[in-house]
This record gives sequence, C-alpha cells and structure tokens, in this order.
Amino acid sequence: PQVVVFPPTRLLKDLESTEQTPAHSPWWLTALRMLLAALIIFALARPVLNPDRESFAGEGPLLLVVDNGWASAAHWAERREAIEAAIDRAGRGGRTIVLAPTAPGQPVSDPISADEARERIAGLTPEPYAPDRKALAATLERDHGAKTGYSVVFLSDGLDYGEGPEFAATLKKLA
Repeated sequence: PQVVVFPPTRLLKDLESTEQTPAHSPWWLTALRMLLAALIIFALARPVLNPDRESFAGEGPLLLVVDNGWASAAHWAERREAIEAAIDRAGRGGRTIVLAPTAPGQPVSDPISADEARERIAGLTPEPYAPDRKALAATLERDHGAKTGYSVVFLSDGLDYGEGPEFAATLKKLA
C-alpha cells in the first residue's frame, strides 16, 4: 500500500462556475417588485373605494341608541353590521360617538372616538331582559339634555314596550 495525499481544494480551484450572478437585477424585475410592494401597502391601508356621500344630520356627536334586549338576539349579526357601519361613517366624518344601549344596567358612554366605540361594541351582546327605554330617556336627559345637535341613530328591536312616543320625543329633543 502506498499513501497518496488527496488535494480536494486544488481540484475545486480549477473548476469554472457556469452560473454567474449579475451585479444588479434587470429593470423590469425591479419595476415588478416595486409594483407588488406598492399594491401590498395600498391593500393594507384599507382604502374606501366608494365612500358614503351621505352624512348624518346635526353638527354634534353621533348618539347611537341600540336595543340590546331579548328581542334583538334573533338578528344580532345584522344589527352589529349596522352599528359598525354607523361608527365607520361617523369616524370618517371626524365625529365622536355616544353609545346608549337600552338594556337595564348598561351605562351610557361619554363622547368617545370611533376606535373606542368599536372596542365597546365588541363587548355589547343582547341581554335576556326587555329594554328599559324610560330609564335610558331619563339618563339621556340628565346627562346630555343641555346639549343639542346630536345625530341620533336608533336601532330598535321592532317592539313597542308602551314607552315609544315618550322615548322618541326625548331623542327628538337631543337631535
């Protein structure tokens, strides 16, 4: 047997590479990458392609009165979509929002931003009670009765609990 030294690096040094890397990418590839990056940024910005041209009446905050009693549970998903649409429209208009659920024991919020309203709406669920519109009307008159010019949106459950005209009159005073 004879010992032979194997020189792998010398063999690899003599090999020529057939693949060459250019110093810069072609112009069309750079343009395509920039276009894709711009489209991703545009999509993440969530643009409004067809904004609502309608606005709420009044100059003040949006008063969003929501029936969240037992009768509203059947169509709660549609009601939540309507609430979110009203909050989005008020947010685009730069208005603050006053949330007023009608279920007993639910507090009326102070004027809050659209983002804060979305957070509060996330926790709003139908309650197993009838709405107490008379107590809500008293609370609204006490806390917000001195101010007018509210844009009032009332999402009713469709039932009249005997206090409809008085509640409508209270909301009309605030509007």
